[in-house]
Amino acid sequence: MEWSEKYPRKTKPAYNDLLDFFQPDIRELFLRFDHEMRERFQVHNKYHRYLGTAGWAYGYGRSYSCELLAATIMNDCFNVLSVSVKDDDSLCNALDKAKMKYEDGYEERYAAVCAQRRADQIERTKKRVECEKLQMETLTQNTDPGKFNKFAWGKKVSRRDLLKLYQSESRGMLDEELLDEVGYTFFGSAPNEVGGKEGNSR
Repeated sequence: MEWSEKYPRKTKPAYNDLLDFFQPDIRELFLRFDHEMRERFQVHNKYHRYLGTAGWAYGYGRSYSCELLAATIMNDCFNVLSVSVKDDDSLCNALDKAKMKYEDGYEERYAAVCAQRRADQIERTKKRVECEKLQMETLTQNTDPGKFNKFAWGKKVSRRDLLKLYQSESRGMLDEELLDEVGYTFFGSAPNEVGGKEGNSR
């Protein structure tokens, strides 16, 4: 069965499916090619795409936007840069062509892609910060200053008071006056604020 028939557009093959499709000798050649691409050019077989005539092809690159080359799959070989790889000689030929393509400014193209990504990220961050600043200014303009930041953190409870409270409770002689003081501190109000001017809430 043809590669494109076995794996149509809606059936994306996994890497092991690709290896299983090859005859043993072609599989060995492909694995050698795959290894050389990783080791010599630091490009990886990760970027699948479907071609109308050839079916699923395997792009070698460092990103979708910076591909070095692509391998298409045949019944008795794989094709790289117009070379049908089916024996050692054709494999060497394909690797030589890959080297020529790599040396024809690939690193410069990749550096340009990375630089553009950084610039785009900086621009997106700048726009986001400007948008957040505008939103904050709008929020501030529409906020009543008399109600904004009306609340504040309450007074911290003394560790010493907490320790005394626990100790008094453990002795069975709870210090209710200290309990009130700690409780009102947690509540954030003085006793006369909680119970009114007439007295506390207890």
